[in-house]
Amino acid sequence: MDRRTHWLALVCVLTLAATGCNSKLLRPPATIYVDGGETTVTPAVQQTAAYPAVFLSYFPSTVQLHAGDSVRFDIRYNGEPHTVAFGSLIDSALAGADKLGPQATVNAVEALPEMQKIPDVLPRVVGTGDPKVNRSAAEPCFLDSGLPANSPTGGTPPCAKRSQPAFDGRQSFYSSGFLSEGESFRVKLSSDIKPGTYRFMCLVHRTTMTGSIEIVRGSRPNVAQVKQAGRNEQRIVAASVTTAGTDAAKRPNEPIQAGAGEPGVIRGFVSAFVPDRITVHTGEPLTWQLFEMHSISFRPSRQSRAGLVRRERNGDVKLNLDAWRAVGSPQPPPAAFAYPPPAKPVAVDGGTWSGDGVFSSGVLRASPPGTVTYTLRFSKPGTYAYQCVVHRAMRGRVIVA
Repeated sequence: MDRRTHWLALVCVLTLAATGCNSKLLRPPATIYVDGGETTVTPAVQQTAAYPAVFLSYFPSTVQLHAGDSVRFDIRYNGEPHTVAFGSLIDSALAGADKLGPQATVNAVEALPEMQKIPDVLPRVVGTGDPKVNRSAAEPCFLDSGLPANSPTGGTPPCAKRSQPAFDGRQSFYSSGFLSEGESFRVKLSSDIKPGTYRFMCLVHRTTMTGSIEIVRGSRPNVAQVKQAGRNEQRIVAASVTTAGTDAAKRPNEPIQAGAGEPGVIRGFVSAFVPDRITVHTGEPLTWQLFEMHSISFRPSRQSRAGLVRRERNGDVKLNLDAWRAVGSPQPPPAAFAYPPPAKPVAVDGGTWSGDGVFSSGVLRASPPGTVTYTLRFSKPGTYAYQCVVHRAMRGRVIVA
């Protein structure tokens, strides 16, 4: 036996008892991508323009795995905050939502007792003071039993710190917390996790953004097949977002679409101002109609462009109040960020801007089917560039004659 054969045989002997030489434990972790990054879609009626998009989806949304495998969630960051949360509480909440059917309203789903046990990252109800995240959702949380702290107004404390355990399917709550740019959430499956389906969801986008892992005993896809399945699903979601971009591009006049998506089940949206250039006269009202979470910000500070949610050096997750707050504009009413959305449309009047200094609407949230509009007037001619402080690729320009 030559030396190379000898070493291969020795490695096999050392691993045979636990794994066999062709062990599934030697398989690299399957990867599920969170969102689609700064993917662009090209509307059919405007082939010269490509719009950035946000995908409220996991790719692939379902993966078959074995006990003892690992799965890694990689964030494709585009400014939109996301998390990954497993656990028996998540399974129960999503089962309850399934029973209501695909036509159920956000309000009906969120009224379920099972859903009310699941914390949101962002506050649902905004008062007059500075808002806060629920740290029980925004930071890692691993509970063997019991409920995570939850508050509609935000401000819950973090869960007790502990090392991340293997996921055995029996924990009540098993959450990544907010995933910032460049981060991954790796989940090791315990060797005794029972075959079955275990679901997960985003604690920002709730039942809009869900997925599942299926623990099987037989064959399961290899890493390359998982990746291809993710690509295939992303093409499907991109097609629906492209349709939304096409519809928005067909309406070149007011109001400007601040984000655009298809009605019904929302799996993604165009994160762009459509159109991104418009001309108005001094004193003439200009209106934006929002789809999802955005701001209309002129000359925003560097700090405000650092994302809506951010992790401090000590690991604490907080809202970026520089992005959140209105500057020069009246503070938006609480209904302009409420979740679930109010039944009546919300119209925010930003007043008149002279064109000097920083001006921002603050962050507004129009969760479909809710409608939020923002109106502004300009008192001085000029060309004014603006952007959304949540989505860095979302920019526009107003020419005031």
